[in-house]
Amino acid sequence: MKSVKAKPFIFYATFLSLFLVAVSFTSCLKSEPPTPVAYLNVIHSSAGDAGLNFALDHNRVYYQNFRYGKYTGYFRAFPGARAFKVYERNNDNPLITNNINLLENKHFSVFIVDTSTKMETVLLRDSTRRPVRTRFVFVLQI
Repeated sequence: MKSVKAKPFIFYATFLSLFLVAVSFTSCLKSEPPTPVAYLNVIHSSAGDAGLNFALDHNRVYYQNFRYGKYTGYFRAFPGARAFKVYERNNDNPLITNNINLLENKHFSVFIVDTSTKMETVLLRDSTRRPVRTRFVFVLQI
């Protein structure tokens, strides 16, 4: 009787050990290098303008209520020279097209500024370092 019960246990133990060995070897496989990425935040600062959409090169980014005072928050974008285009909502003709250069692993903000007839974009590279707190000490001598 013992040999009949021992056979399934040995079978399952062998199967489990072979499975664990196979899984442990797959962790040694080389993975592909990560895709380079930059981070972009778009801020709508064009007062009196209707909702806008924008595009990086030919990839349009749609936000439902992207109106004055709204911002996208950081999203991932491919680094390099990109064409940044601003559109009125439901319109295929860009209001403006500016070339921007995004650096890998850096954070940027694009501000859409001025009125719709004189609209421009301003690109700023953001600092991701924590703010430094400075204390000033005044010494009075009497």
